[in-house]
Amino acid sequence: MGSLRASGIPPRVRSSRFAAIAMRTITALARCRGFLQKSGRSTRRYRGLRPASIMAGIHRPCTMARRPHYHVYVIELSKDVLFETRFKKNNPNYVDGKPCVYVGMTGLDPDVRFDKHMAGIQANSYVTKYGLRLLPDLYEGFNPMRYDDAVDKEIEIGIDLRSAGFGVWQA
Repeated sequence: MGSLRASGIPPRVRSSRFAAIAMRTITALARCRGFLQKSGRSTRRYRGLRPASIMAGIHRPCTMARRPHYHVYVIELSKDVLFETRFKKNNPNYVDGKPCVYVGMTGLDPDVRFDKHMAGIQANSYVTKYGLRLLPDLYEGFNPMRYDDAVDKEIEIGIDLRSAGFGVWQA
């Protein structure tokens, strides 16, 4: 019990009933910190926590992983985008007659993200100027997914569409 008093646990939670819970919680926090440090993840959110706040259940040190909520989306662009030098330079194998598209990734619903693009909010300039509509047939089967998977899938879709002769822009 002496070590618990030294660690700053308030007297009201120092009873033997809480002591066991406190030790398990502090041990779990230490394991979580060790895991985060070994994996290179940030431990900033755990700094400055007092054991009392952990014991009281105010803070949970290791939360469950978030549900997959990232989406990859494809937006059809107008053919006028082909007059843009940068777009044309990045698509040397473009086949005439194929669509031009923008491939992106978001934590929002693709419809909401498309509306933000068109409104100019955190938008890609090509989508704002030349965006026509979403092409859900090209991405609907993949969504939703985890962040890492979404990053990989965005690149993969861009490569596949480029190899099929599409004009592709990825930011």
